[in-house]
Amino acid sequence: RSKVQELEQELNSNAFIAQMAEHQAGRDAEVRGMKRQVEQVTQSMAEVQRLLALSYSQERVLKDQIRELDGSHSRGHVAGDYLKHVVLKYMEYTQVGDLKAQGLVPVLCTLLSLNPEERRQVENPSIPQPLL
Repeated sequence: RSKVQELEQELNSNAFIAQMAEHQAGRDAEVRGMKRQVEQVTQSMAEVQRLLALSYSQERVLKDQIRELDGSHSRGHVAGDYLKHVVLKYMEYTQVGDLKAQGLVPVLCTLLSLNPEERRQVENPSIPQPLL
């Protein structure tokens, strides 16, 4: 009978070992699944960090462009006021026949970005007819 008991005990022991091996295999599969999830989350996080860095870079570029446009807009307003002042002075001098008007012609050519042909047309000094 002791042989039968030994065999039963061995059988129970083998069943226990098989059961534990099965549990371990389940845990191993669960660990592999979790490792895959960790890898996916890590890749997602790396992609989010890359996109965030790209967004920060684009934000810096856009802010620089905004500052540049704001500066040029304010300079444009100053240039517009300056042009207005020069044109008014030119008209004032021309109306009274003052030759100072001719001194403002190069300034107006520059402010209006005239090409060489246009410059030649307006820079030829002419004496107003009433003064002849």
